[in-house]
Amino acid sequence: MNMKKIKSAPLAGWLVAGVMAATLGVVGFQQSQNKFGIVDMNQVIADSKIGKENTQNLQDAYDKRRILLEYLDSKRVVSAAQADEMRTLELKEALTEAEQTRLEAIRTAIQGQVDKYSELSTKTDPTIQERTLSQELSTYVQTTVTTINRWQQEFEFEMQDMRDAINKDVVEKANAALQEVASKEGYSVVLEKSTAPYAANDITEQTTKQLDDNN
Repeated sequence: MNMKKIKSAPLAGWLVAGVMAATLGVVGFQQSQNKFGIVDMNQVIADSKIGKENTQNLQDAYDKRRILLEYLDSKRVVSAAQADEMRTLELKEALTEAEQTRLEAIRTAIQGQVDKYSELSTKTDPTIQERTLSQELSTYVQTTVTTINRWQQEFEFEMQDMRDAINKDVVEKANAALQEVASKEGYSVVLEKSTAPYAANDITEQTTKQLDDNN
């Protein structure tokens, strides 16, 4: 069988991408005297505990989907029911002992189908039953290719939704931490560092620590 390799999309930047657009370039606070500061909100999120946890969670979710697609692509002689059950089990955060046993049983059955399909494809004079089985297994291959293509698109949307939800949550928490630091330190205006890279009073580290303390 001709096995087409699955292309895995890079995950780098999935968490941080879009954060700048979600944060304010200028944050104002009510103070009697003007005191200006700068903050790198992308750095705050990237260096924070919650940011690192979110990045790892996204990576884990991505890896689960990539591994599943690569497995199906390497075997292909997989029924629709087997593929659906594998998806349910493989994408769970943790499997029970019974679920792990079931997953191994599915993999064993699939390998048996792969071996049988390979065996039948080399037979020069198959029986009627063998031709029927070979046709059925060939249908599995065609169905699996369609499934892989469909799931790739579905997984892209799932990962996008996960990233958007995580970004929304962490940006809100980072902004809350920034407001706390700015209020305690008496800043009337805090600029995003990218708009004033050489300005003094960088409160990125303090904001990161505050975000960690809050979460």
